[in-house]
Amino acid sequence: MKGLVIVIWKKDCLDLPEKQYEILRITPGVEILRAAKLIRKMATRTVEALNLMRELSDGFQYKQVKTGDKTCTLCGGKGTHLQPIGDDSGNLYEQNTAQDISFNADVKYEEATCPTCGGNKTEPVYERETYEIGTPKDEAFIEELDAAEDIGRYVVWGGFTGTVDRLVRIAHQQGWTTLRVDGRGYLGQDPENNILDDEILLSAMDRSHKDFESLREKFPRVCFVGHPEAGGMALTLTATPVELFFSNSFKGDARTQSEDRCHRIGMDQNKGLIIKDLFLLPADEYVFNNIKKKRMLEKITLGEFQAEISVLESQYEKEAA
Repeated sequence: MKGLVIVIWKKDCLDLPEKQYEILRITPGVEILRAAKLIRKMATRTVEALNLMRELSDGFQYKQVKTGDKTCTLCGGKGTHLQPIGDDSGNLYEQNTAQDISFNADVKYEEATCPTCGGNKTEPVYERETYEIGTPKDEAFIEELDAAEDIGRYVVWGGFTGTVDRLVRIAHQQGWTTLRVDGRGYLGQDPENNILDDEILLSAMDRSHKDFESLREKFPRVCFVGHPEAGGMALTLTATPVELFFSNSFKGDARTQSEDRCHRIGMDQNKGLIIKDLFLLPADEYVFNNIKKKRMLEKITLGEFQAEISVLESQYEKEAA
């Protein structure tokens, strides 16, 4: 595609101040460390341990709770299903699924006990519940809200639905109106949990909106609480000079887009933008570093990496001289 595609970077098109990054490291307490050790001991897979650690760092744990039973989806409540059988040599035929039987007369099969329900004709139904525990990250978030009291606008991101719910509740306890955006959609609420118009609250987070000043008087404190993969696209949140990543998801593009919700035309160029990350457990830093690697790959793919290498080479040449 060389010659047909040209890469134009945002920094080359817009005269915006550079983003500033800050990492807030928090010392975990004895209970958090004890729980982390238990997770490492009990988890059977690395991915499972990592997700449990991330949840623990954010102050909750997901649990699967049985809520009832339903008709088995595999056998349709019969307790048996069609199972392919082998030839005289014990080899299964190529077409060996029940769905293929009507299309291939060579397939042989027999009725067998359903492996999903074990012949019981039903299977359990589980729902995910959130069990909250204490985390020092809460105090850090409260301090951030207190520091933003005069501005009256704040943006915070959480990597789980449970995290988003927790942040909304904390913000309400501190007297802030919230606009929550995650996989469930948009929800505006005042500190008493009364439902508000989400479009109006979005306008209240846009510094360049024509009604911004009047909305700031009507809603003196608004906190946008989003999941990076749901609220990170196409929104304008330029009313705050600070945004906080309480936790991250693994998607680098979602992180980039989330940062740019505040870093765009209409932002206060004198104050700039500070992007903060909270690190409590090693899992937080692991996900953050994973995102950094993905963003570096993006730069390599799009060509910016060569320019950065050239700058570094020039620096080394000057030092050598």
